[in-house]
Amino acid sequence: MTNYYYSGILALLSFVLTTQNLSGQNFKHPNEMGVLLGTCNYAGDIVKTGSYDMREFGAAYGVFYRANTPSFSWRFSVLRGQLSGNDLSWVGTDRVDRGFSFTSPLTEFAVHAEFQLLNRGEWRMKNSSRRYFDAFLFVGAGVALVNPKTNFNKNLGGEYPAWIAEDERNRKTTMMAIPVGLGVKYELGGNFIIGADFSLNPVFNDYLDGISRSGDPENNDWYITGGLSFAVKLNN
Repeated sequence: MTNYYYSGILALLSFVLTTQNLSGQNFKHPNEMGVLLGTCNYAGDIVKTGSYDMREFGAAYGVFYRANTPSFSWRFSVLRGQLSGNDLSWVGTDRVDRGFSFTSPLTEFAVHAEFQLLNRGEWRMKNSSRRYFDAFLFVGAGVALVNPKTNFNKNLGGEYPAWIAEDERNRKTTMMAIPVGLGVKYELGGNFIIGADFSLNPVFNDYLDGISRSGDPENNDWYITGGLSFAVKLNN
């Protein structure tokens, strides 16, 4: 999984170098390269329906390239994080008796279309002496690579042994993701930009945690990401 992350970074850097060489000095709106530092969490079979376990936030980090146009921006990113969940955290519910848990690395390759809400394309003008704050909405597409290590409680009776065996057979490691979210960013001056964003990521799959039939097969899993970004303008 780590190899995919570093391979993705190399591919992104190659894309950036190619794009910058092709653009030469013709871009009116400078593109950006930066790093992401934040957190991630998941909603699935080991949390209450429609909620997240605040105790299971994991670290997330990555790199991104933002290609700016007069009307919107494209952001290409590679993200690495850690997902986890534990039935024993839900004291007072039947989840404690079930006793499932999981951990999984997360590697995400994504493309976002970002739509500016305030200054639109104006704040990205080259050689501008003004500092701008802006907010944006985004939607995108991505691939999430996971490798869930699921700890099933094999002492459960009834239909659980058959359900667990089915989940172990059908385990998935590659999933389509549709990131949807919002963010803000502020130009610090010079060539530097700081930002923050939050993203909901449905994966249209119920095996993000390695559990489906033995958990809640009627609802697919999600993960969320959020944090800070630090970027530098490349062709200002």
